[in-house]
Order: sequence, then C-alpha cells, then structure tokens
Amino acid sequence: MKRYQRTGISQYIFVGIALILVIGITFLSMFIMERLDYEDHFIYPWAAGRMWLLEGMNPYDAGVLDYVEETLAESNYLGRLPDSAVFHMPIVSLVPYLPFSLIPFDYSRALWVTALALCIIGLGYFSLLLSGWKLTKIETVIVLALIFLWLPSLLSIVQGHISPVTILFVFGSIYLVLKGQDTAAGLLLALSFGDFFTTGIIIILVLLWSLSRRRWSIIGAFFAGVAFLISISVILLPSWPLDWLRNFVQTFNSLDVLRTPLLLLANRLPGISQYLTIVLHGLLSIYLLTNWITLWGKEGRIFIWIALISLVAAYLLHVQASYIQLTLIVPAIFMVFRFWTDRWRLIGKILSWLFITLITIGPWLLIYPNINFVRMEPLPVLIVVLPLLVFTGMIWNRWWALKIPKFIFEDK
Repeated sequence: MKRYQRTGISQYIFVGIALILVIGITFLSMFIMERLDYEDHFIYPWAAGRMWLLEGMNPYDAGVLDYVEETLAESNYLGRLPDSAVFHMPIVSLVPYLPFSLIPFDYSRALWVTALALCIIGLGYFSLLLSGWKLTKIETVIVLALIFLWLPSLLSIVQGHISPVTILFVFGSIYLVLKGQDTAAGLLLALSFGDFFTTGIIIILVLLWSLSRRRWSIIGAFFAGVAFLISISVILLPSWPLDWLRNFVQTFNSLDVLRTPLLLLANRLPGISQYLTIVLHGLLSIYLLTNWITLWGKEGRIFIWIALISLVAAYLLHVQASYIQLTLIVPAIFMVFRFWTDRWRLIGKILSWLFITLITIGPWLLIYPNINFVRMEPLPVLIVVLPLLVFTGMIWNRWWALKIPKFIFEDK
C-alpha cells in the first residue's frame, strides 16, 4: 500500500504561479500607492493596533490620530484620512490588523492590499460555489478577473477597507454550513462579528436557522468565538467598551450619518422622502422576516436562496452603504445568471456574459475621466439600481430555484 503520492509537476507550477502573482500584486500596489491619491481606511486601525501592541496606548485615544498624521507625512504613499478619522469599531475588529501592525507602515500597507486582492478572488470563488453557476475553468478565471476589476472591488482594495475580509468570512461560513462543517462555520461568523453593520443580518439569519435545525455546534462555536475575543480584549484593555461607546456616539450622533441605499432612493422625492424612507425600509424588513419564518426548520435549496437574497437585503439596509459593501450581492448576481443559463440555455448564457461585462465595465465608463479614489461621488445606478435589480431577479427566480432544478448542494 502506498503511504504517499508523488507531487505532480503541475502542482509545483501552480504554486509557483501563485507566488509570482502574490509578489507581483505586492510590488504593483506599492507602485500605485506612490502615484495615486486615495482615501486610506487601513492606516488608522493599523496605527491603533501598533500603538496598543508596542506602546501600550489605548486604541481609542486621541493621540493615535497624531501618530497617523505623522506616519502619513513620512510615507511615500499618497493616502489621505477619511472625513471621520475616529476609531469607532469594537476592538475585536482589530484582530485582522494586528499582525500587520507589527510591520512598518509602507510594507504592511502593501501586504494588506495583497491580502485584500486575494480576499476578493476568494469571495468571487465562493460566490460561484454558493450560486451553483457551473462554468468551465477558463470561464471561471474570466469571471473572477471581472469581479476583481469591478469598481467596488478595486476601490475596497486601494482604500484598504476591511469589508472584503469580513464578507469572505461570511461567504465561507455559509459554504461550510452547507457542507456540514458547523464548528468552522460558527468560528468564521465570530470573526466577522467586528464588522456587524455589514454582516449582522446574515449572522442573525444563520443563528436563527441553526436554532430551528438544532445545529448547536454553529451556535456554540459562534458565541464561544465572540466570548473569547471579547474576554481577551477586556483582560488586555478593561476600559475599551466605554471608550468604544464614546467614539461610537461621537461618530453616529445624528440621523444625518445614515445612508442606506433605500434612503438614497427615497431622497429622489424630497417632498415625501421621510414617509417613503419608512415605507421602503419597513416593507423590506417585513419581507425579510417573512422569508426567515418560511425558512424555519427547513434546509437545502431554500436555505441557500434565502441566505443569498438576505445578503442583498443586508446591503440595501446597510446604515452606511457605499461601493465597498456591494460585493455582498455577488452570489445573488451569479445565482440570477445561473438560472438564466439553466432556463434559456444559449440565450441565457449570452445574456449572462453580456450583463456581467456591462456590470464590470459600465461603472468605469460612468466615472471616466474623473476617476477619484479620495472622494468618489456615489453612482445611483450602481448603489441603488443594481442591488434592486438583483433583488427583483432573485424574487423572479424563486419558484424556479426552489421547485424545479436540483441544487448543487442538495442530496441526491
């Protein structure tokens, strides 16, 4: 009996290509950041973690801002601070940044960009798995490349936002739930807890569904992971909950900071915007809760369909939605394309490729030549119209998705 298998040459080639790609992205990111003005969402949490680990300074202390400004002045990069340069996230959200905080800024910033680029590719891959859209290897590579070049994806990479990491955790968690790896799924959800504005709706959905299915391992792993992160952080910095609450209230001190896509839609009719805002948010919330009640005790195709439409709803209800969080809707986009292809064959496939190409290229054409990574004006067609179209497409495909085809994760 053979105890091992010889590693094929193709595997060495794959590893070599992957290393070259990672190194290339790292150096390319350094080259771009030295020549392109951009809004930097990485430097403040990096500095907060660094001052905490190396200097013992409270991450919520105002002195962190002084260190941030000094670092930006000394750096070769052209990053600028966001309008709200206050650390208002729970300290557990610093966990992904802490390894990078031990590295000098210029190098850590380039490595962070590389990590985000890999996360974008990863969440694109998991989106294909969750949607069940079957593609050839070449088509898969092309789709992943298009998602990587999508404006929201590149913007999140350049600006160094944490969302691609937490969204990847969420997609990975849903996939692990479908594969029956409950403990790992719960732990990934726990790691996404720090970005609750983005991941909160899907966390609640998975926990409620786990309760209905008695999947106690998911619930236990999630709460154990969150409890561990909070307990360790409180032991290391007992004052952080009050410090965080102070900064949070300082940042969200009025309703003016809220900018959900539905709010932007309601503002198109200023005369009735207040009433329309309440109606739109109320109707979507009721629809979401109705789907969750329908899901109670069920699994398989109904779970994945409701999970993906809930991701679209999570974006539409995000209190500070921007281009960055649009990657939440990618699995639902792919599911719509998947059923177009299943129902209309060649015509559906052609339409799918036309639309994904249009979705990728269209936003760049709309902002060209005024491409600005510092203060990019929101495009209603991208922030409001696209998620609403995807939401409508998911509803349109509901019966087809739940009743007719066998789903990729369904037991045969």
